[in-house]
Amino acid sequence: MKKYIFTIAFFFFSLSACMAAEEAGVDKSAFTDFLYRLLNFSVMMVILYIVAKKMAITDFFSIKREEIKRRFEELKKQKYEFEKKADELESKLKEIEEKKKEIIEQFRLEGLKEKEKIIAEAKQRAAQIMAQADMAIQQEVEAAKQRLKAEIVDLATDKAKEIISSSIKDKDQDKLVQEFIEKMERVH
Repeated sequence: MKKYIFTIAFFFFSLSACMAAEEAGVDKSAFTDFLYRLLNFSVMMVILYIVAKKMAITDFFSIKREEIKRRFEELKKQKYEFEKKADELESKLKEIEEKKKEIIEQFRLEGLKEKEKIIAEAKQRAAQIMAQADMAIQQEVEAAKQRLKAEIVDLATDKAKEIISSSIKDKDQDKLVQEFIEKMERVH
């Protein structure tokens, strides 16, 4: 209704402007032409408005507006969900990074333990080898002592035989044989 009033007021304003221009000595045909054009435009706007009302163009635009609002709300929700999902993924990524660091630290500690274990085993094995080497050396020394004693005994025996054979005479030898036989008889 306001549009009708505005159009009618505009029409009368234009009409009064044309009359004033006529009195002022301006060309009447140019203003009349302008007036008809303005009237034609006003009538066309009124008809367009009425047709638009009847054809429910306002409903069409209001439906479109509601659809755009609904779509906008959906997009807002999607944006919120995507941001929420991005935050979740970011927190999961941080958790994965923390777990990765924990696993690396665990492997590093296990590696250090394994290193210490290997070193301890190597030291123990070295101690065993040293003990075995000491035992082998002791046995070799004992064996060398025994061989040395045996050689000394053999040498002493040979020397004693030599000394005895040079100092004992046949008569002494017979006496020794006789004593040996008597000792043997007593034993048996």
